[in-house]
Amino acid sequence: MNDFQRDVYLVTLLCTAMASVMLIAPSALHRIEFREGDKEHIVEIANRYVIAGLAFLLPAVGGAVLLVTDFLFSPGTAIVATTLVIGSLVSFWIVLPLRRRAATRRG
Repeated sequence: MNDFQRDVYLVTLLCTAMASVMLIAPSALHRIEFREGDKEHIVEIANRYVIAGLAFLLPAVGGAVLLVTDFLFSPGTAIVATTLVIGSLVSFWIVLPLRRRAATRRG
């Protein structure tokens, strides 16, 4: 493992940990505040946690693809594979939902 791979590993690990924290947090919040009559707050905060979790998950997945493909294949293959995966994630997680939201707000 070279220095680049070690750095990618660390960033990927930390992003994965934070994604786990943020994506699991809505369940903990719901369990703790269940039947407290604060549904609007729970839904609003849980939505923010999930969006933050996805924001951490995107570089975690990209980093994992980059790390494995850089280790096993050529740098060119690593760049192509990582770009395709990150492009897919951005398209399906950000671009398409925002496009749909804009369309529904227009009418």
